Amino acid sequence: MSIWFHAEKYSNRLIVPETVFALGENGDFIIAKSHPKNLKSGINKSVTYYHIIEVDKKSTEQSPNLTLEQFENKRKELNIPKNLDFEIVYEELK
Repeated sequence: MSIWFHAEKYSNRLIVPETVFALGENGDFIIAKSHPKNLKSGINKSVTYYHIIEVDKKSTEQSPNLTLEQFENKRKELNIPKNLDFEIVYEELK
């Protein structure tokens, strides 16, 4: 799974590439976790990226591929509520 931004009537932009395995949202923010994937070796579950998407920000320039420490710092900087958690988790991709 990946996350796309519907920019215009006939335009979509990729925000988070495969493979997203956990999501949470509150109307203002979407948070996600992903593992990188390539055609040769598939999903690399030993690497986890964190993502913060500001819903009102009409741009593909978001906060992709963060480490856990960067994610936590950015979350504080943006005042993302602590109760926003990863509500949807695809266990088979985790």
